[in-house]
Amino acid sequence: MKYIVIDAVMGTGKSTYITLKIKADPESRHIVVLPMLTELKRYEKLLQDIEGLVSLYEGNSKKERFDEALEHAPVILITHALFEKHLNDESFVQVQQGKWKLVMDEVVTAFETVGVTDVDISGLCTLGALTIKEMKPGVDLLQSDPLTFHSFRKADGNLASNTHKALLKDALVKDLYRVTADRGSHYYTFSLQEQRLSVFEEVTILTYPFKDTDLDYWFQIKGIEVEHLELSRRVKTGSLSDFDLQPHSGHYSGNAFKDRIEFLEPPVVRGKTRYGHWNNHFSAESMRKNFKPRKKSQEGQIIVNELRTLFRNKRGRMVEPDDFMFTCLADSMLAFRDSKNGLTKEFISDETFVAFNKRATNGYSHKHHLAYLYNVFPFPPIVKMIEAHGLKYNAERWALYILIQWIWRSAIRNDEKIYLYLPSKRMRKILEDWLNA
Repeated sequence: MKYIVIDAVMGTGKSTYITLKIKADPESRHIVVLPMLTELKRYEKLLQDIEGLVSLYEGNSKKERFDEALEHAPVILITHALFEKHLNDESFVQVQQGKWKLVMDEVVTAFETVGVTDVDISGLCTLGALTIKEMKPGVDLLQSDPLTFHSFRKADGNLASNTHKALLKDALVKDLYRVTADRGSHYYTFSLQEQRLSVFEEVTILTYPFKDTDLDYWFQIKGIEVEHLELSRRVKTGSLSDFDLQPHSGHYSGNAFKDRIEFLEPPVVRGKTRYGHWNNHFSAESMRKNFKPRKKSQEGQIIVNELRTLFRNKRGRMVEPDDFMFTCLADSMLAFRDSKNGLTKEFISDETFVAFNKRATNGYSHKHHLAYLYNVFPFPPIVKMIEAHGLKYNAERWALYILIQWIWRSAIRNDEKIYLYLPSKRMRKILEDWLNA
């Protein structure tokens, strides 16, 4: 069993490399897991020469088709949602017998928060739907038994809510952990189940960055050795020899992209500390307070004015909606709309809004003007889970990962210059440190 992490910044050509690698290894069978249908279609074109290639995605693929592909196909392309749904205990035998190799392109979720309470868990344990296994002091594994679940899901709403049934179903394919926090309260997280990877002959993960991320922590907690490699590309001739693969140094630098990102600076207001200066500004809690759709704070109005000045100024930069993307707390999106000042419903809309943690899509690669109006922090339950295992969580690295994944949805992935408004001082420093490294 071998785990390989190919770590390279977006735009290096990770997908091109891995498809060339697959075509150069016809004796092996590969399952390639992709985040969405658009990426699956892109891989279809890259691997169109492979006879018997099977593509599976929502709407065209039942479990039987996945099982049939495991029997006969040389390569399976599958969306992450469908892979999560179809890979189960029955499939494990077929995967092992078929000596399948797994490729995961930016789709590995090592930890997830779980919206349950101590009361929910206590009730499910009392009913025998969950059992508790202590993993170490302060960390318990809560296990859902398949037979118990199948009888439990048929129970009426008085005995089991739909939320509880969904939780138990997820706990069959994910590890559900309980971490004891201060004063006896608990945090709950889902974690990637090791068996879902270990049944494969080889696992290759394409990502950036890897070190000090949730996935890195997951491998450390499991005690799994990883071959951590850095991919670079010398030329573009369409062959494997274009690429160089070396052991990763653990050092990350965005210096090569420094000239492609121009920070947009709003006018300086003398004697005033701008919103964004303090460490908590633009956090979810702060945005809920200052950026209410129908009632903005004075600080919030200043940011709206800066958006207009930087992007919708008839005497300066006048950006059209098709060339603009922004993010913020989703609940606060409408607070940035100001039709009287050019921030129209076309400019601040679902078409220009891109979720702060959006990744693995090329659908925005024509956009050159960006506004990142958020200050991201990791979820406390995940931090508690990781630190309960003696590891130190790197919140700045996590924020960098989220930020650059978002930025690389834009035209920068085409080697084109972009213009970025980033009013959070913390987030800007994180990005500048990476660019200057």
